[in-house]
Amino acid sequence: MRRRHIDGERAAMEGHFVHSSTSGSATYLAVVAVLYDLSPTCNEVLDDFWDQFPTDAARMAPPTGYVPLGDMVVPLLHGGFWQWTGSLTTPPCTEGVEWVMLKKRLSVFRRSDSQEVEDLKGLIASGPASERHHHASTSPS
Repeated sequence: MRRRHIDGERAAMEGHFVHSSTSGSATYLAVVAVLYDLSPTCNEVLDDFWDQFPTDAARMAPPTGYVPLGDMVVPLLHGGFWQWTGSLTTPPCTEGVEWVMLKKRLSVFRRSDSQEVEDLKGLIASGPASERHHHASTSPS
């Protein structure tokens, strides 16, 4: 998770959805980046799989459930996007990665009795570099 400044404004959270495909011996990587702003209301899609995130680094593992990426991304596409070729943000920092950052943002709900965003940021920052990308199975909706 990374937080970029867009027009001088910083998002509360940035989600990276990493995709890979192979063709022969070549592996291709693409990242769809979604920015999240804090909101007083719940993001239903994010809330559905939020509990899959581990609560401590010792239990970090890829999720086994389905993440409805299409449900989150498709409504954002009409807002436009930025696209560039770059690298992964964690080691081994693989180059030649196609990045798409959606301009329209989603919301993330912070309950008054918990600290989900801060907990997730801290967990990802404390985990081993090889585990900092939380990969999830996705399929078109």
